[in-house]
Amino acid sequence: MPAMPYRTLIVLLAATLLAAMPQAALTPDALARLRFCTELSAPPKGAAPTACMWKKKTVTVRFLEGVPAVQNKVQKIALEWNAYSGVQLAFINAGTADIRIGFKSDGGSNSYVGTCRPALADSDQTMNFGWLTPGTDDVEYQRVVLHEFGHALGLVHEHQNPASPIKWNKQAAYDYYARTDKWDRATVERNLFDKYNEAETRYSAFDSSSIMAYYIPKELTTNHVELGRWNSTLSATDKTFIAQMYPR
Repeated sequence: MPAMPYRTLIVLLAATLLAAMPQAALTPDALARLRFCTELSAPPKGAAPTACMWKKKTVTVRFLEGVPAVQNKVQKIALEWNAYSGVQLAFINAGTADIRIGFKSDGGSNSYVGTCRPALADSDQTMNFGWLTPGTDDVEYQRVVLHEFGHALGLVHEHQNPASPIKWNKQAAYDYYARTDKWDRATVERNLFDKYNEAETRYSAFDSSSIMAYYIPKELTTNHVELGRWNSTLSATDKTFIAQMYPR
């Protein structure tokens, strides 16, 4: 099989992409109000590339709580992945589900990465949307829901791509994320600085258009690399990569 683009799928892959649709431009004020996703459980750095991939064709999803207006929006957006992935997301109303969604306002927005998760009870939550409300704008829904379901399918953050050109100003990053997200140093290191092992990862060139990429101000880097927008649509490479990883 030819080497696949590094896409953040699974354990040692990080999503990278060329935007298929125009990305929403956000004002500085809007950017200041946005918050960040954390991976609940980082894929093991030394595992095989398929370690976190789903081994079945249907992954079930269930809401554990939430109001119908928000649930309906989340479901509609999440199902966009089904147009490209051979692993299909299927929402159910009862019974045990693979992905279990909560809306705890003090829990941030996050998801386990694919099947890389600790031993959980069937009722334990695996994904959270901490700030989505009926009044949240559609762009923010797109950005957050597609991103978290990317994690749930096995994708990791693009800035942790071994080919990432980012040289971090670490103290500035510690200060920034402590202020904006109340992250401690260990959380910043796990979610920003830790890259996946080049020797054990198939990857393409770093792509700032990835749905899995963070907004990163240039002040947080020493080489003035900046990801100046939040991506809110699946890119062409997202679509191709997920289809390669999960063929129909």
